[in-house]
Amino acid sequence: MIKPPEKGRAGTTPLLWRSLWSALLLTALLAPMGCGRKELPVAPSRLKLQAVEDLSADREGCSVILRWTIPKGGDNDLLTGFTIYRSEQKLSGRLCPDCPLTFQRVDRVDLTKPAPSADAQGQAVYRATTECGSRYFYKVVGFTGGDVRSADSNVVRIEMESPEGQ
Repeated sequence: MIKPPEKGRAGTTPLLWRSLWSALLLTALLAPMGCGRKELPVAPSRLKLQAVEDLSADREGCSVILRWTIPKGGDNDLLTGFTIYRSEQKLSGRLCPDCPLTFQRVDRVDLTKPAPSADAQGQAVYRATTECGSRYFYKVVGFTGGDVRSADSNVVRIEMESPEGQ
């Protein structure tokens, strides 16, 4: 003879009761994780900063010298500095033009301090010590005192081959 299902609390079956408790427990465990970083909302900026378009890189020994024109006029006059970003690959590796680059912040150029951050032609100048035997990609992003940022500059690539005889 077939027995009817056993009744649990409030007329529900034990399987349904366990499912409800499992769902409640799972929700309680996952709810504090949320979705992303919690911060106060930030109003969109009305400032429009021009991105650097003429970033260039020159090699001097195992150092890289970056130069770019500091944008002028309008909101660009509020620029207080630039953040330097770099991505590195070993020269022994294959160059993959379609692979995404992972940039890391390496330094900041403060325009509020006296030179050497700018030259006589109004160009920002930055010298980076690097390792010979690597390929580097650089970009710069302007910022203001209120931490408003420009778009990324053009990306430059420079290969730091080992000097002859080393």
